[in-house]
Amino acid sequence: MSIPIVEKIRGQKLISSRQGVGAGSIYLALSLGITGVFTYGFQILSAYFLRLEDYGVIATLWSATFLVAQILWIGITQTLAKYIPEREAKAESWLPVLRSVRHLQYIVLAIFILVTLVTFPLLTERIFAHKPIITAVFIMAVAGYSFSYFKRGVLSGYKKFSHVGLMFITESCSRLLLSVGLLLIGLGLTAPGIGIAIAPFLSVLLVRTKIDVPQAGSSEHFSIGKAFRFATPVLICMACAQLLANGGPIMISALGGPNAQAQAGLLLAGLVLTRIPQYVLSPVMSNLLPHLSEMIAKGDHRKFNNFVKIAALALGAMGGILVAGFWLMGTFAMSLMYKPEYRLSRGLLTVLALGAACYLFNEFMNQVLFAKSRTRLASLSWILGIVVTLAATLMISADPLHRVAYALAIGTLSTSIFLILSHLVTRPSQM
Repeated sequence: MSIPIVEKIRGQKLISSRQGVGAGSIYLALSLGITGVFTYGFQILSAYFLRLEDYGVIATLWSATFLVAQILWIGITQTLAKYIPEREAKAESWLPVLRSVRHLQYIVLAIFILVTLVTFPLLTERIFAHKPIITAVFIMAVAGYSFSYFKRGVLSGYKKFSHVGLMFITESCSRLLLSVGLLLIGLGLTAPGIGIAIAPFLSVLLVRTKIDVPQAGSSEHFSIGKAFRFATPVLICMACAQLLANGGPIMISALGGPNAQAQAGLLLAGLVLTRIPQYVLSPVMSNLLPHLSEMIAKGDHRKFNNFVKIAALALGAMGGILVAGFWLMGTFAMSLMYKPEYRLSRGLLTVLALGAACYLFNEFMNQVLFAKSRTRLASLSWILGIVVTLAATLMISADPLHRVAYALAIGTLSTSIFLILSHLVTRPSQM
């Protein structure tokens, strides 16, 4: 499949359309606010039209899709977002970066399709509730996100954050409209699945932009191996992060029990509610990497350290407000969004809010460590967080829903501590 990612033009006519860290964050925050409305509309309407058990299958599909897509493709996005602005800051051509990362993307995509086709019966039986159509939807959706994440990486590295935001809006809007239309004609469980699968392709095809790929200046070689060396620790970070963020419903399904699908649906409903700030700000965190990398490339360490300190304090305060808000108003908010059978206790919603706050902070710390090329330390921090999560899962004695929710929150908080320590021992003055 050939999807246009970058178009070359002459001159510098489009430079003025780029955004700095302030304007870029505003563009993304606004677009992600709109995206959040569409995403919540998709979740609420899917829960309304489907039985709780069927919504549990969609919850598993949703979690599996974004877990695997993030694991496979975020390294592609982050590699582009780091090396494009870094090379521009040094007046070097980033065309070799573009070519090498594209080749890496195609290799990983081919491996993914091959592995999932071989394991199709196992995935259908163990993960997707004996529904082959849902397994096929999963494969199509993850493949679609390979192109979406690549384009996001190019646009982020080139600092065209308004177009990144437009991609998010297009994806979430098309997913909602497709799903609702198919639900209204009685397609049932398959309807939201088709919406999930087609949305990433539409976000790539409908958002068109022109990028000036510089041909002049020095052009240091950038091999697939170099892209792989940076992307692999990033991939490990994302694998662990997505296990903590989206693995909950899958963990409940794996633990089994007579109410596993229903509890998976309940957990996803709680996660969707408590992650409102995360849905808006998470991509903003990811798109800080071009700016942080540029500061490091220019040797502006004081500016870098001040930015990190202020942003970390702001995120900590925001997380405290989020947790307090769900302690006070969480059950009321859930009653407004979902049908009566979708109910979680105040304590459980507060725990999920704590996990969401820590996860957002961890995404920011990822960008800090990635910009300093400390990807191995970042990946080690996440691995230790997963170890803590697994230990907590074994030690907590409760039903699968509470067991998984508490273990994920403990693991995410532990990861925050490990990432902070990793940053403190690698501040730019010590590089």
